[in-house]
Amino acid sequence: MRNIVEGDWVEALGEVNRRRFHISGYVVKIFEYELLVKLCKGKSTAVPKHWTKNLDVTITKDELKALIDFK
Repeated sequence: MRNIVEGDWVEALGEVNRRRFHISGYVVKIFEYELLVKLCKGKSTAVPKHWTKNLDVTITKDELKALIDFK
């Protein structure tokens, strides 16, 4: 599996206060310890890097615009 870059689709699995989180979306911005992930629902959230798994799919800016315009 390769490193995560902006535009990659990722899946995040984690647990906070005994609540499990399962998030999937594409990476908008990369920080030192977190990734800003845009969810399919249109919201964005920061996710710790160690929670994420790269799904080995990258979207282009044109595909991203098509997704946003579709909603």
